[in-house]
Amino acid sequence: MDAVIPTEIGLPTIRTEAGWQDDANAELGRNLDWADEVRETASIRMADYQQRAATHYNRKARPRSFKSGTLVLRKVFENTVETGAGKFQANWEGPYVVSKTSESGAYHLQKLDGTPLLRPWNVSNLKQYYQ
Repeated sequence: MDAVIPTEIGLPTIRTEAGWQDDANAELGRNLDWADEVRETASIRMADYQQRAATHYNRKARPRSFKSGTLVLRKVFENTVETGAGKFQANWEGPYVVSKTSESGAYHLQKLDGTPLLRPWNVSNLKQYYQ
């Protein structure tokens, strides 16, 4: 025995298609009305997350600053390294004396004999030298 599906259930009619289309248009209109609210909620949630992440990071971060005359070590980069130094070279070189600080937070250094270095250095590439 074969099962027979009635035609009004198996095949959509023009009347049922138009009803589904009207429902879809109404739902799309409601979604468009909620889009601004959803966007605002997401931006508030994102700002809260960024604030909590910054607070967590800044809890243990200590700002570094050096005064003139302080002895510091300078980080060694690929372009400042001696040729052929190899894997076991020093990561820091110096000590250098902080000669002056600029407004942007860069530090002008000089060697212990008083000859200045060519360019200023950022505080992230310096660390204090303890004798």
